[in-house]
Amino acid sequence: MIRTIKKRNFKSLIVELTPTLDLVKKAYEEGYAVPSFCVWNAEIIKTVLDVSEELSAPVILMNGWAEFLLLEPESIGGIVYSLIQNHSSPVALHLDHGTSIEEVKKGLRSRYTSVMLDFSALGNGAGRRVYIFAGSRFSH
Repeated sequence: MIRTIKKRNFKSLIVELTPTLDLVKKAYEEGYAVPSFCVWNAEIIKTVLDVSEELSAPVILMNGWAEFLLLEPESIGGIVYSLIQNHSSPVALHLDHGTSIEEVKKGLRSRYTSVMLDFSALGNGAGRRVYIFAGSRFSH
């Protein structure tokens, strides 16, 4: 007996990150804080997500150049997307203190929902920080 399998839209089964700006706006409007945790490996990411799920609380996972010495943004993004598939609380992924345009591009390609480009260490008077909020649908 041959069974027919109906086509399904698997994209609708994929859990996405919540845009960082959406998380922060909602928290501001409702009077609560969203914790942000620096993460650098799968075990730390899973622990933060497990606690967030247990508390039904939103969370921002963040990392930057120092953590990228341990794990590239593409790998961190992949781990986060894999782990949030069984997660129901809102989660955002933030690149903190990006040191170059290339690093920011890597973060956005890795589906980070916000990035911060930090020129404050240049020492040439350009000491500026630029925040970019991107919904996960724009970060591919």
